[in-house]
Amino acid sequence: MSDSTSEFYYTLQTDIPEEHSAYYYSSCEVSDTLPAGVDFAGYAAVKMLPSENDVTSWFSISTDGDVINFQATQAALSQADFLWKNI
Repeated sequence: MSDSTSEFYYTLQTDIPEEHSAYYYSSCEVSDTLPAGVDFAGYAAVKMLPSENDVTSWFSISTDGDVINFQATQAALSQADFLWKNI
């Protein structure tokens, strides 16, 4: 970064394993702590890879200091499309 006020994109990647419909997940949460000295600028998105389709609506996103939390909604968890994704 050119200086301490520069912005950059921080990427966190995870896989959601496939599961038989009888065993769909009751919850799915991904949390991460930003690197030391980095402040959250107020924008987060969730995208499928490699298509980069925006699936932010499948998650409730919250922050607590430098910790960002992505909690899948119940509607998303009940969809087969949610499973076996790389987000």
